[in-house]
Amino acid sequence: MVIQAIKKSVRLKKWEIPLIFSIIDGLSIYIVMMFYYYGTDLSLLININLATSALYLALNYRGLSGPPLLIFVFLISLFIAFIKIFYQSIYLDDINYRFTFTNVYGLVMPIFALSFCKNLQKSDSVDLVLRFKKLAKIYFIVIGPGMVLYYYLYFTGSISYFGLGFSLQYFLPFVISKLNLNYFLIFAIVLLSGKRAAMVVFIAQSILVNLKVIKRNILFGLVGIILFAVCLVVAFRETDLLHRFNWVFDGSFDINDQQSSVAAAGGRFEEVEEVIRYLDGNMLKYIFGTLPTESYTQEEYTDRELVKNYTHISFFGYIFRYGIFNATLIFGSLIWFGFLGIRNITEISIAVVGIIIVSFTGANLMTDPTPWVMIGYYYKINKNFNRLNK
Repeated sequence: MVIQAIKKSVRLKKWEIPLIFSIIDGLSIYIVMMFYYYGTDLSLLININLATSALYLALNYRGLSGPPLLIFVFLISLFIAFIKIFYQSIYLDDINYRFTFTNVYGLVMPIFALSFCKNLQKSDSVDLVLRFKKLAKIYFIVIGPGMVLYYYLYFTGSISYFGLGFSLQYFLPFVISKLNLNYFLIFAIVLLSGKRAAMVVFIAQSILVNLKVIKRNILFGLVGIILFAVCLVVAFRETDLLHRFNWVFDGSFDINDQQSSVAAAGGRFEEVEEVIRYLDGNMLKYIFGTLPTESYTQEEYTDRELVKNYTHISFFGYIFRYGIFNATLIFGSLIWFGFLGIRNITEISIAVVGIIIVSFTGANLMTDPTPWVMIGYYYKINKNFNRLNK
């Protein structure tokens, strides 16, 4: 009986498997740490995990599903991409097959990820949040010790770069429903990570989780926000979380100075500038995007050239690859989902809001299936509950 109960408690449902890949992805902080400490580049292991996750979704494809507008946009863009590939195979001699693959992958992967939730049942919709909470706890148990070790190595001077990213947005809403010990432990993990995007996501999702309490008791909410702000001020003074913005605060920041801009924003503004410069004067590329083999060159203030076909601010990455209409329809849909999620707050709608926030600082939407799976869950759950309420 005991053994059967244990098996039942750990047995994974099919729709949970993509989240397991996200938990495995949490191990990537240890890979990045090894790179910072030893200079050993093991990023291939991270890519293998993402590729395995995408392959699992493809093998379990059972037909199109998900938000109709998003599916339509990806299918039309995929059709256009194949036309571009046909064109470049005839007229171009030098083709970058890696960029061509990533261009097509960025369209096919979301279709499989959104469609994965096609067979999500009504009973699964009810059970999903409970299972998410268990997986979220496992995720933070995986990354917690790594963040402590990372900060120790940084504090002792063994690592010089302060900033270690992780996928906070998927799991945070499922473990901070109360201001308990878990909440403050995760807040500490966010501080130790040194990532400003993670802090923005933490603040936004914390407010949404506690929005009902804040509305019921405005005074309590204001006191809580003030105390939280004090904690942030102390944290910023005692850590290097904002050290890259020191030039802004001391008045010596020059927006025209490349070194200042790259240090403050990680080169994101330069990526956007290069994309705009690359597309300038070519209306066809603005509308339909570049050829899959195309890329732009970004020069860092260290004189190192980076060849890319994406941007960390995902909206401009989609413009570069697939055109302005693709980018506008995709991000318009995501922002609409975020608006609906704020109106009807649930754990998974808060996760979707976090995904939208992160899309303006990282290229996850183009590489990681998890955000699209989460959006698929959100769409399917709302659809199922709407049917239940009719």
